Amino acid sequence: MILLLVAHIGSATLYVSTRGTDAGDGSKAHPMARIEQAIDRLRELPHSSATVRVEPGTYRVEKPITLGSKDLASPLSIVSSDARKGATIDGGREVTGWTVGANGWWTVTIPDVAAGKWYFSELFVNGARRLRPRLPRQGYFYIASEVPPSDSAKGHGSDRFGFIGSDIDPNWANRDDIELVLFHNWSITEGRIGQIEGNTVTLKSPTCSSDSWAGLPKGNRFLVDNVKDALGTPGDWYLDRNTGVLTYVPIKGETPGRTQVVAPIAPSLIEVRGDAASQKWASNLRLSGLTLQHTLWNIPVLGRSFPQAEADLRGAVNLEAARDVTIDHCTIKQVGEYAVEIGQSCQRVQVAHTSICDIGAGGIKIGRTERVTDEELLTSDCRVEDSTVLGFGRRAPAAIGIWIGQSPRNTILHNTIEDGYYTGVSVGWSWGYAPSASHHNLIEGNRIGQIGQDVLSDMGGIYTLGVAPGTVLRSNFIHDVSSFSYGGWGIYPDEGSSGLLIKNNVATRCKSAGFHQHYGQDNLVVNNIWAFNREAQLMRTRAEDHRSFTFDRNIVIWNSGLLLASNWTGTGFAMDHNLYWDTSGKPLNFMGQSLSGWRSRGLDVNSQIADPLFADALHDDFRLDPKSPALKLGFKPFDFRAIGAADQPAARASLPRAWPE
Repeated sequence: MILLLVAHIGSATLYVSTRGTDAGDGSKAHPMARIEQAIDRLRELPHSSATVRVEPGTYRVEKPITLGSKDLASPLSIVSSDARKGATIDGGREVTGWTVGANGWWTVTIPDVAAGKWYFSELFVNGARRLRPRLPRQGYFYIASEVPPSDSAKGHGSDRFGFIGSDIDPNWANRDDIELVLFHNWSITEGRIGQIEGNTVTLKSPTCSSDSWAGLPKGNRFLVDNVKDALGTPGDWYLDRNTGVLTYVPIKGETPGRTQVVAPIAPSLIEVRGDAASQKWASNLRLSGLTLQHTLWNIPVLGRSFPQAEADLRGAVNLEAARDVTIDHCTIKQVGEYAVEIGQSCQRVQVAHTSICDIGAGGIKIGRTERVTDEELLTSDCRVEDSTVLGFGRRAPAAIGIWIGQSPRNTILHNTIEDGYYTGVSVGWSWGYAPSASHHNLIEGNRIGQIGQDVLSDMGGIYTLGVAPGTVLRSNFIHDVSSFSYGGWGIYPDEGSSGLLIKNNVATRCKSAGFHQHYGQDNLVVNNIWAFNREAQLMRTRAEDHRSFTFDRNIVIWNSGLLLASNWTGTGFAMDHNLYWDTSGKPLNFMGQSLSGWRSRGLDVNSQIADPLFADALHDDFRLDPKSPALKLGFKPFDFRAIGAADQPAARASLPRAWPE
């Protein structure tokens, strides 16, 4: 008989513990062994609310814990019983039984792999990600020549290219499991080798578009991953699909008896699914104090290619048609795709005080790429607060720290997003002036930096798309955005971005510019600091007949590169009450004009060239001296030192690069 600890009539509390058994009644004295067991029991038990208390320990799952609208007809909390020690839901299987060969390499045969039941492409040794053998050992290979697509790929994408010498070897073992990672500008293609004829390779499926940005031209970079013949560097591992043999090349000091090796097997960890068609929502769930780690993701047998943000990938925690869900004080790490997907028809979902670390794709996805006009079926009103996304894009570099698709009224507040290879926060999914469901989103108080890292191009610390009335980008600190070629921008309103308020932000040490507007309408850029960006400080690409943006009461300070770059023709923008200062002492150049010439166009009539008198801008101390001339221009000082998540992760500097310099 189940022992119920009654807080009020109809409430239920069940305990789960590593010391529990399948026969446990769920009491603290006789806990259950599995979370799924407790949920199954709650399905039989009438209750007005329920709590599943999970004691510290690791709970391995090989399929996701699933909750539907019936399970969440009343509030349910799944919480760690000890906030300090926590409880771990682990979607990995521990690999044991190693044999050490004469060369010091470890091997083990995994029957489920040999039987075709399991294959994995990620491995974690003593809690650290290990990579498969990749060529070249350092840097990249480069496409030697562009080759027209095959007849089957024409109109769909590119599927062939020429390579140099032995960069690709037709005699490599297990060729079907080799993956070509092909870098475009802001996306990648993960291709499988179809044919090799001379020095031309044909992929099993084409890239995602026949447009030039998804092509395979001469000079584009590529890597060759999972090459059995390249095995040998300490930390390398290789799984032979045909024999089931896993080989690991240990790092100095590792021994089988003192080493934990975990391979992912669960495709996701928690699935929450209501029924949008019948509007039966999965509601009132709280996940608190849990660690969620290790999920399986393999690229399809024909390869994969997605145009932007890896927005097709799923989450370790997946929500669909869910309402009033809270994920707080959790850790999500080492999962194959995104950490959290807040999918279609979800509303009022909150992720707070949560650490996301070492992720295959991105941190959090909100909404979908498809626009929904029915407000009741729209993903909206979600919140990500005081959380960290650190080390994303480990498998899929084009993924986003926090992504908002066709979704309004979301709040991204006081988060730290660092160490990724593409955009930090992306908002919107409508190009140009097409209808968009992404509006009235608030991106405030976030610290975003160390992104791009010279791997991809065309990105922003904050990136926006489409018409977005009521959207506010405020009090964010953006630093060190570095692209491979063009497009390492701090704040980047891309195609059609309109109706934005961009206020009280700092963007510093970005490669291409602190601010870049491609094109849009009626954006207000006010009271920001654009500091020490490298190639330029401000960029504008397209001249339009309407007012693209108003640039007012900003401070621009730099010591290299241009003040203005790209296209500043026409009259579709306004600039005034700004303070400009080049610390190198060079005369200012406003697109080939002096300030007086620039003013003759009606621009910056009341602006000044003067030292803003920052405390120490080169070291990110942007406090203003009371005598700063910016104050007389109407600039309002703001304190950004508390920006970002309150609790910064200890692992910030410990993750190695996932992609070459």
